[in-house]
Amino acid sequence: MRFVFDTNVLVEYLRAGEGDSIAADALFKATEIGSVYISLLSLMELWLPDKTSFNIRDEQRIQNIVSGLDKSKITEELLDDLYANGYDLLSQPLVQIRSPGKKWRVEWIEEQEQVDVRLDPNGVLTIFPYQRNKGEIIREIRRLREFPGIQIIPCSARAQEWALEILEHHFPTLGQKREQNSLIDSMIIATGITRRAYLVTNEIRKWGRISQENRERHLPFPTLHVISPEQLVQEF
Repeated sequence: MRFVFDTNVLVEYLRAGEGDSIAADALFKATEIGSVYISLLSLMELWLPDKTSFNIRDEQRIQNIVSGLDKSKITEELLDDLYANGYDLLSQPLVQIRSPGKKWRVEWIEEQEQVDVRLDPNGVLTIFPYQRNKGEIIREIRRLREFPGIQIIPCSARAQEWALEILEHHFPTLGQKREQNSLIDSMIIATGITRRAYLVTNEIRKWGRISQENRERHLPFPTLHVISPEQLVQEF
């Protein structure tokens, strides 16, 4: 039995701490019952920023947010802006806010998620994620390399051919607004094809949709077996 893990499952394992997530349980389970592969691309992907920044220019909203930050508390406006831009942190308890001048770091307990908030001289408030430094990324890569039972493999020439086919037939499903991610996703899926492996991902709906489209359109792909970390732990 073979398993190829998607980068998002690996990131969940790395950021949640030792043995403290379903991703960790899935990795341990997979190494117990079969062969586990990680694409070298996933290690490279760890160098990419987690999320992009976004700006707020409305003066009243900025005033409300900055007022709350100066008082060392989160305002409803900041939470709304975080949530609307992909930071699903509303349920996470606040640890602290540090305020050196007009730059604030907002930090939550769960998954050690952080965002920075800056107000520039032109009156534009920017919220952007805390970016891990070089040392942190290197330690994450080392943890994966040293995980017992994991094999880190390059993307073979045959996998690259399959990836090109996947993009040709499924680019809209992979997400045209995430071109860089789509390229990497296609190659990880292709690695699963060439290894005849289960694809373990948190993108279960998207990758499962690709498998469904293959069947419905009678596309010339081998069967894709897409499972979530939860399914791996509970059903295998």
